[in-house]
Order: sequence, then C-alpha cells, then structure tokens
Amino acid sequence: MSLNIEIECNFDLSDDSGMYLADAISCLPSLEQLSLMLMSCRGLSNLSIMHMLKFLPRLRKLDLVLWMTAITDTGVIGLADTMTQTPQLESCAIRLDNTSITDIAVTKLLDTLSLLPLLQRLYLTLGGCSVTNTTGDKLAALLKYKETLIDFDVSLEWTLIKDKCINKIGDMQTVRKFKNFSVYS
Repeated sequence: MSLNIEIECNFDLSDDSGMYLADAISCLPSLEQLSLMLMSCRGLSNLSIMHMLKFLPRLRKLDLVLWMTAITDTGVIGLADTMTQTPQLESCAIRLDNTSITDIAVTKLLDTLSLLPLLQRLYLTLGGCSVTNTTGDKLAALLKYKETLIDFDVSLEWTLIKDKCINKIGDMQTVRKFKNFSVYS
C-alpha cells in the first residue's frame, strides 16, 4: 500500500496539525510507501509529524520533502530517532533545502541511515543549509562503509562544504560499484 500527501502552504501549519496528520497516517501499519511533501509550511518546526514512522514497521520507501519549512535540528534528530523503527526501509529521499538545519542534525540522520540494514537508495538534498565539511566527511564515510547502498544522489548546492570535501565524496564512486551515483554542488 502506498500513500502520497502534498501540502504546499504559505502560512503557518502548526505542530498540532502535524500531529493530527501523523495520527491519521499511523493508523496504516501495513503502509509500504510514503511520499510526504510539506513545502513552505512555516509553523511545522519540531517535525511532530515524523513520530508516525515508529508505527510503520513495513515502510520500504520514504520520500520526504521539507523545503522551506521551519524544521530545526531537533526535528531532524527526532526524524532520525524514529527511522530506527523502519528496518525494512530500502529507499529514502529526504529534501531539506532552505531549512535551518546544521551538521548536528545531518550527522545524526546519516548515522541512523548507516544502521538501516536494507537501505539501497539514498537521495538527499541540503541546498542552502548550514552544513560544513563535517557533513561532507560523514557522507563519504557512509558511502565507503554502507555496502547495501547502490543508488546515491546528493545535492550540496549553497552549503559551506569545501570543494576538496565534495571531491572526496565524488571519489567514493571508485571505491565501490554503484548503479547510480550523483553529487551536485
């Protein structure tokens, strides 16, 4: 079973609204694919909506768009914590462009992704986020050691990651065979 939800708003979507949505989605424990787009929703800050992942143990594919939301490091860390409850996750797309997240949150997210035993596809966009070489080094390590990963696509445009570190990430495609490999900067 799959579910696609797209919410684009230029007004405040409260965390209470996020909880209502999370409660509704968590009633679908057999859900295998979830595509959730929350774009320009300014009030949704602590990502209360992501706590629903702990009720979706069969989730195999997650596509999460949080462009220009008020998501903070705390919200992304909460997302990472609940992702440990999705051991069947094979494909993960997370778009965090133009949010205020930092290396602290991305490091936690990447650590969690490295622990998911079946993860094969990762699409991550961090354009405009305050991430540095710390995130770049963590991405390179994930690519080197996460042997199940065969598809990798990351966008690091308008970040603070230096070219040398971006090249280090790019060089990982020669360490192992990937079906698809893209790094945008």
